[in-house]
Amino acid sequence: AGDGGDVFRLVRQHDPHARVVLITGFRSDVQELVERTVAECAPGTEVHPTLVEDCLLRSWTANLRGVVDAVGRATVAAVGHGSAVVRREDLVVALA
Repeated sequence: AGDGGDVFRLVRQHDPHARVVLITGFRSDVQELVERTVAECAPGTEVHPTLVEDCLLRSWTANLRGVVDAVGRATVAAVGHGSAVVRREDLVVALA
């Protein structure tokens, strides 16, 4: 697991003015879990930095199981509307 720097770099590439809050001890697990979940749900589908950022910033009452469930539903939503990239907006739809 990384130190969160990869998440920071990914988000900064998307938005150079982005503010990233890193959650100690949980951040790299979340990034890896998001990437793995998307890959398992829809191989070849990419993870947009905003998806990882939103997963890091949310309060997850079900912990990592909640992340897996929500990201899986977000992936289905993204693929369902023809996207090859899962974004924050797909997560918002999945959690609505």
